[in-house]
Amino acid sequence: MIQLRRLFLFCCWLALTTGLQAQTSSTDSLKELYTNKYKGFFRGSTDSFLHYQNLLLELQEQTQDWEGIVMCYNYRTNHYYRKRDYIGFQNTCAEAVRIGEKQLDAESSAYRIAIGNYGMVSKMKGDYKQALSNYQKALELHEKNQSAIVDRATTVQNIGSLFREKGDFQQAIAYTKRTYQLYLEVPGNGEDHYLTVYALSQLGHTYRDKKEYDRAKKIYHQFIDIVSSTSYPENTYTLRGKIYVNQGMSKIFIEEQQTDSALYYIQQALALQTKPKAFRKIQSYEILGEVYLQRKQYAEALDVYEKGIALAEQNYAAYEKHPIKAAAHRRAADALLQTKQADKALAYYQKALIKLTFDFADSTLTSIPASEQMFSKKEGVEILKGKADAYWQKYKNDEGVEFLKQSFKHFGQAAQLIQDLRQSFLKSKSKLLLAELSLDIHEGAVRTAIELGELTGDQNYLEQALTYTERNKAMVLLESLQQGDALQGAQISEEDLEQERLLRLDIAFYEKQINREKQKKEKANAKKLKEWETALFDFRTSYDELIAEFEQKYPLYHKLKYDIQTIGLADIRTQLLDDRTAILEYFIGQQNSYLFYVSRTDFKVYPLDRGKVQEEAIRELRGIVGQIPEEKSFLAECGRFNELSAGLYQQLLQPALSAVPESVDRLVLVPDNYLSLLPFGLLIRTQLSENPGNYRLSTFDYLLEDFAISYNYSLTLLSYTQNQILDSGADDFVGFAPVFGKQAAGGRMASRSCFDGELYDLVCNRQEVDYIHQLYGGQAVLAENANKEAFQLVAPQGRILHLATHACADEENIDQSRIHFSNGYITSQELQGMDLKADLAVLSACNTGSGRLIKGEGVMSLSRSFLLAGCASTLVSLWSVDDCATSDVMKYFYTSLSNDLGKDQALREATLQYLAQADKVGSHPYYWGAFVQSGSAVALSKGTSQLLWWLAGGVLLLGLFLFLRRRGGAA
Repeated sequence: MIQLRRLFLFCCWLALTTGLQAQTSSTDSLKELYTNKYKGFFRGSTDSFLHYQNLLLELQEQTQDWEGIVMCYNYRTNHYYRKRDYIGFQNTCAEAVRIGEKQLDAESSAYRIAIGNYGMVSKMKGDYKQALSNYQKALELHEKNQSAIVDRATTVQNIGSLFREKGDFQQAIAYTKRTYQLYLEVPGNGEDHYLTVYALSQLGHTYRDKKEYDRAKKIYHQFIDIVSSTSYPENTYTLRGKIYVNQGMSKIFIEEQQTDSALYYIQQALALQTKPKAFRKIQSYEILGEVYLQRKQYAEALDVYEKGIALAEQNYAAYEKHPIKAAAHRRAADALLQTKQADKALAYYQKALIKLTFDFADSTLTSIPASEQMFSKKEGVEILKGKADAYWQKYKNDEGVEFLKQSFKHFGQAAQLIQDLRQSFLKSKSKLLLAELSLDIHEGAVRTAIELGELTGDQNYLEQALTYTERNKAMVLLESLQQGDALQGAQISEEDLEQERLLRLDIAFYEKQINREKQKKEKANAKKLKEWETALFDFRTSYDELIAEFEQKYPLYHKLKYDIQTIGLADIRTQLLDDRTAILEYFIGQQNSYLFYVSRTDFKVYPLDRGKVQEEAIRELRGIVGQIPEEKSFLAECGRFNELSAGLYQQLLQPALSAVPESVDRLVLVPDNYLSLLPFGLLIRTQLSENPGNYRLSTFDYLLEDFAISYNYSLTLLSYTQNQILDSGADDFVGFAPVFGKQAAGGRMASRSCFDGELYDLVCNRQEVDYIHQLYGGQAVLAENANKEAFQLVAPQGRILHLATHACADEENIDQSRIHFSNGYITSQELQGMDLKADLAVLSACNTGSGRLIKGEGVMSLSRSFLLAGCASTLVSLWSVDDCATSDVMKYFYTSLSNDLGKDQALREATLQYLAQADKVGSHPYYWGAFVQSGSAVALSKGTSQLLWWLAGGVLLLGLFLFLRRRGGAA
């Protein structure tokens, strides 16, 4: 055989020396022969495949066919990947990239494929940032050179899959939809082509992971209907899709606690996975184990998980360490923990950590590897949380305080990993999902810190509990604010800043158009939607690439954006408190809830009851006060309000306020979770024994009688906004009171809401703005002049922004909540892109403080958008408000504000003044209780124009005084 091979190579050399034409003909025919030969062995013998591929490589090296050489390595890369030889996969991929970078240019298709393959290497290693960079580079080259649609679609699909694994679902959906559209554009493809259908299944998985289960099921059933057709071709993609979809359905039913259905679908998947190395068989074992755990069949679950470990070790034998091996061990540890076997669980968790990290082999149970060594930080969070829970279990079994300290340490490390993960997520919406996922971690850190503080008497632990509470709140909002400052403070070129601004405008424009068209439902223009969604995808991709470039090109930008310092107790006292102010901050966990009380002299932590009863009471109270009162139900609702309001005060406030000094008359509230929906000022200290029949001041002892209240997303955010130096505007006041050209019939004119999309003229908004304008000067933009263009032009000049208009909260699409003007509306997303410098933005409209509630971040409202745009404080409503009653409250508010009261104090005075003159119906909280003040509550500084008048007046008075004095002296 060796002699024949030598003879063959000699003949090749002879052919190369007999002339160019003969050489080309002979070499090309041999290349074709060996290409066909090794393609034929692609799925067969490794030795045969490599034999023919090496022969081809020798020929290509002799003719310096670098394109062919790199393509050979690409084939070899795929071969190793299919054979699960990951070391071979990594090495050959690196060689393909090395040769391509040295010998080929961007027009080479082989080089583009090699770059994409190297993204897979980085992804396998858990280096998502590098993987994304490689994928995006490959995609950019594909699009620049108009590569085959399938090549582009494959790369786009890889990017979408990467985002899904990271939990960046907004991006994953966008890329997966784009993959689907690209496959449809392939000549001969249709909605039932195997590539298109496979992309469809990927979209279902993303919606499943995003917990949009109904949408995921709909897509899964669509997939099943297509592939169940008798004429549908059976191939690798079809088989994999079936397995993946059955696994996905099972996961959904596990979440919905329907174990019979979950068991059915995972058994369907296993029936398709008869071979030991079948696609995703390890994952099927994991899912089956979850079903058994939910059924409390612990022995069966452990048995399945052990099978998963064995299979992972077999399939990934070439790798000593691998994330799938780590996950398999972690699953078994979770099962052991549920059966109260903490010691065995800890051993498995430690093995999982060893399998997950580079250069870490310490089997000591208390040891933790550095986060930068981990293949996957998400898996690292899961493992560390499991270890922390195991140590907590040992502590609760009376095994000593040392185990409590270990639990606290591991929760702390998991929380740090959460912080690291934030930097790898591109989109705020995806980071909001991360905020929800991190709740369990921060709850564990807070719980163990408080327990240690009580056991040891060391207040440092309680202070750390407050720090972890802060880290669980509004981090996405704070990071978004810091990103804006980073753009301005990182010495980014004007050209780059302008590019960033224009891309944001393009994204906001197309999102608005798409949302507007979708509201037409069955009348929506499908062709236009497709065009706009494609354009939006391109602009989002360009924006993400630009931000990634900023982080590389401008190191200071990265530092300013991510260097978020959580405020500590000492700074809270010096920066946010005086002798008249106290802070109440809440932490609402899945199992445990706490109230932190902070004043200049006291710091205490109170455990709170946590249950659905409390949440339901708040929602019921909101239902009473947020609706126009009706005569037939007025008395019954007043009695129920009496019970609910007093009960919530006892649960949420009484522990802290029972001993508060009389000198304290201002409260800074930092609510959490469903408490963000509660107007605390309506709570009453004592429940009346009889139904009071009205809501007057003389009847109820409201909290707002004794305290001015301001609300905040977090204390860190409050400190941040108060430390910002706000530029003075050209005017002290800018107010808007638009008209809408439609008169309302009956009582419809009473509200400033949207009325299902119909906008009616308001009766009292103009007189409201005129009154404030007379008080403060500045600008009053009225009637038809109060259009969106005027707002965009004039609003950045205002120290005080006042909008008396209609507003709509969109809980489904949080970026599309809107404020209406005479000729259209401004969305939340458009607001966030503005550069506002107001000390105060008053949104005198409906539901401007309402929106979707996201755990860990608060309410996604228009108030949040104004904070992101640069406003230090907002005054917003928690429900639909009455037009003329709102106008009265606003007049009282601005009158009080002009007397140098803090914003919270001015709102309190306005509310009390309104209540003092209200009749029985008008005393209902619907008319006066909706407005809350958020952000900095400090009194407004004098505006530029007012200050000049005061200075001029002072100079005149001083001159007059000196003149009279001189006259008197002369006399």
